[in-house]
Amino acid sequence: MMKVFAWFLLLMFCVSTDGLQCFNCQQAGDVKDCNTVENCTEHQSCLLQVTPSTNGHLYTMSCADNQRCAGPSGGSLFVGRSAEQASKRQTDHCQECCSNDLCNQGLCNHTKHGGWSSWQSWTPCSVTCEGGLGMKHRSCSDPMPSLIGKYCEGISEMFEICNNVPCQGIT
Repeated sequence: MMKVFAWFLLLMFCVSTDGLQCFNCQQAGDVKDCNTVENCTEHQSCLLQVTPSTNGHLYTMSCADNQRCAGPSGGSLFVGRSAEQASKRQTDHCQECCSNDLCNQGLCNHTKHGGWSSWQSWTPCSVTCEGGLGMKHRSCSDPMPSLIGKYCEGISEMFEICNNVPCQGIT
């Protein structure tokens, strides 16, 4: 218990934010739309929360108590995910804190756009004569896009006509 208390005191001392300024807006459609600045109190840091919405994501920026930004056992998560976020790494939610003036507009920038895998081999032709189809496939997994990243552009399947010869011995 003493160790936890010592970490908490160290956290409060190291990230004292006397006079810290942070962007402040509620549920903005884009972080760049937030131009309001707020002065934080001594024991606050800048926060950015990203939550999904029907039109993409909503961004809430403000000052937040340092305790809200602390990880398990009082460890610091500046710049980093909250303890709650650590268990949700593959979601489209994000909560991060920082302790420099106006730093919260650059947080949660984990956008990773998708990239195509290599094409798989052609499948066997669907028939042995009279024309069939072969197919090959690729996936948007190299890398897989983050939930706020763009999906790959282009096609994921290709088809070709194969075995386009008359069948022998069938009347």
